[in-house]
Amino acid sequence: GRTHQLRVHCAERGTPIQGDGKYGGGVAFLDGEEVSKGLHLHAYSLTLPHPAGPGGG
Repeated sequence: GRTHQLRVHCAERGTPIQGDGKYGGGVAFLDGEEVSKGLHLHAYSLTLPHPAGPGGG
């Protein structure tokens, strides 16, 4: 499914998802303590460049 596709694509780009032991994402820690064992698929913000360049579209 979609989660698996994200895991594979991120790992291939060298940026595995935090908490994904199967595809190279390490265990997540906060203040020295292990956080949840699930995949960390959330972000506070996300910025992507437009394919046509700055101001494109």
